[in-house]
Amino acid sequence: MSFRISRGMAWAVPLFLILIACQNDPKVVKEVMNEYDGPLRVQDGVTYTYTDSGLVVLRFQAPKAIDFSHLDDDPYLEFPDGIDVTFYNDTGAVETHLTANYAKRYIEESRWEAEGDVHVVNAKDEELQSEKLEWDEAEERISSDVAVSISTPDSKIWGKGFDADQHMNDYEIHEVYGTIFLNEEDNDSTSTSDL
Repeated sequence: MSFRISRGMAWAVPLFLILIACQNDPKVVKEVMNEYDGPLRVQDGVTYTYTDSGLVVLRFQAPKAIDFSHLDDDPYLEFPDGIDVTFYNDTGAVETHLTANYAKRYIEESRWEAEGDVHVVNAKDEELQSEKLEWDEAEERISSDVAVSISTPDSKIWGKGFDADQHMNDYEIHEVYGTIFLNEEDNDSTSTSDL
């Protein structure tokens, strides 16, 4: 007695075995994803708009976003080509504008790190410049522990370290080491200390 397997049957058996081997078990998928430490996805030209009660409170733009949100330890989003963030007040007017050459958002901590030519400009036309800045979303605070400068319409101040609310309405510069007054009516001198 001989067995003859038709061509269709010969393909059906291996295909059936492959389909059984493929699983959609969430545990298996999670284990595979946990072993993978590359990006989950890469997006170009991203824009995020955050609203509260129908009002835009923040608009975020980046040329590229790399998603590492699947990692078990310190999941994050990376913005290697910089960010451009605009904060709005409750009337819809621009309150603060932040730019940086690089940024990273630590998802579980709701904390951002911005680096490289960081600029923050507030509604009073005061501008912070630094090479590094941290932004705590939950506390709505920005800070830095490196050299910073703040330019106002009347002066320029240099220091090391900085702390402020995210709208830069109330800020403090740590270890001030130089001040230049630009308005001669207020003060025609240059003040420097600990240079």
